[in-house]
Amino acid sequence: MIFVFTLGFEEKYVLRSLTTKGVTKNDEIWIIIPKPRSDRTDTALSFIKMSLRKLFDKNVNVFEVPIDDFYLSVKELRDLLDGLLQKGEIMLNISGGMKILALALLAAALTLNKEFKITILREDMGKIYELPSIVFRPISLDNIDIKILRKLSKAGPISASKLARELKYSRTTVWRRLERLIVEGLVEKVNGKYKITGLGISRI
Repeated sequence: MIFVFTLGFEEKYVLRSLTTKGVTKNDEIWIIIPKPRSDRTDTALSFIKMSLRKLFDKNVNVFEVPIDDFYLSVKELRDLLDGLLQKGEIMLNISGGMKILALALLAAALTLNKEFKITILREDMGKIYELPSIVFRPISLDNIDIKILRKLSKAGPISASKLARELKYSRTTVWRRLERLIVEGLVEKVNGKYKITGLGISRI
């Protein structure tokens, strides 16, 4: 796994995420920091490097991006992520750092049109949320798709035939829509029946 973190002035989000998730000897850790750097960023970065050497015997890769030029930041981060994708799976953590840095990293990831895991640590550090990058991508839905999703959200797991009868559409129409919605991550099929996913609920 390749972990990519944004860092502003506080090291706690990086360290808490890594100690909770765990790090293996094959993992890489990248820290994205703003350019120009500040003393507070350097202090946090030094503490992270020292802690990760001590806890996991790991070195940290640092990548600086020009925060005063958002579009250039996105381009440079996109190039970095594109190169890292050649090496393995990437997990982006946008918990720490300046908000503009987190947005630039997220924008860069989305322009690649590849799948990433995105994690964010709640401010009270009580929970880490892990989201697929598809959550942030637009999905085109028409009225039939919305009706299917709404019915699934109320009916629970249901067969395509029963869903077609209840919505008064042909079974073929409903089946084709369900299969496309599965590909989009909005519906899943379990034991021959269809049910809405968390992502599906977020789109209705």
